[in-house]
Amino acid sequence: MSYQLACELSDRIAAIASVTGSMNMGWFNSCNPNHPMPVMEIHGTLDPTVSYNASSFTESIPDIMDFWANFNNCNNTPIVTNVPDINIMDGCTAEHQIWENGDNGATVEHYKIINGGHTWPGTVFASAGTNQDINASAEIWRFFSKYDINGLINPTVLPTAFIYGNDTICYNQNIDAQVTVSFSGATPPFTFVYAINGVSQPSITTTINPYVISTQQAGAYTVQSYNDANNTGTIYGSALVTVNTSIIDCPPPLLIKEHTTNKELLKITDILGKETTLKNNNLLFYIYNDGTVEKKIILE
Repeated sequence: MSYQLACELSDRIAAIASVTGSMNMGWFNSCNPNHPMPVMEIHGTLDPTVSYNASSFTESIPDIMDFWANFNNCNNTPIVTNVPDINIMDGCTAEHQIWENGDNGATVEHYKIINGGHTWPGTVFASAGTNQDINASAEIWRFFSKYDINGLINPTVLPTAFIYGNDTICYNQNIDAQVTVSFSGATPPFTFVYAINGVSQPSITTTINPYVISTQQAGAYTVQSYNDANNTGTIYGSALVTVNTSIIDCPPPLLIKEHTTNKELLKITDILGKETTLKNNNLLFYIYNDGTVEKKIILE
């Protein structure tokens, strides 16, 4: 739909962003917006619904990016950056591609979600193949906010800090929640102050982008101030850390003692204490005759 708007309603559209979208076969020949069109595409390489590669009725995502880069007279070769893999449990990674120097300041950006599915990156309603290394909503707003119908609003874009990443901590476990602050249009080092429930925390200066706050404190997280090496920046976004008191989600930690090699396995139980047999891809507890317990997950 966003590509159709760019092609057919360009007099009202300043820029477009597509998440898991594509262009139909034949649109390249009929699409001719009346002004340069900044384009962002976020797409998983394993999307089962809208193929990353060409299908019987859609163009491939790489060909779509090339079409818009050529239409906007951008650089022929994109700048490619690997996005930091801040969440290794999501099963996918992200690559950022950007074609710069288009007419009227237009750029073409592509977040290639490697092994990603038909999902919205950064959502709290995550399913298999949902990337958590970027926040699609934040990236789209960063992109849109640079343009109006005449192109790039201000060639000197102020640096921006965005905080995001709702997370949960277990009431009985010493495992940190993670909140992320990303910086755009900025020159390191980045200095910012964040707050928890409105209470300012110590200032942080870093060259890491994005920066991950590891925390054991529940509450609403916001950024209060931010500047890079050259300018005072703008701030937006929020994150929420909550406490989970469910015994199912947060099983009590077990005391695991050192053991000798001369021991006998008595039984295997699941997280609810029910005796079971060996199962792959499940957390199991091995109980031995010397009183020790081992937690194991055997992956297929």
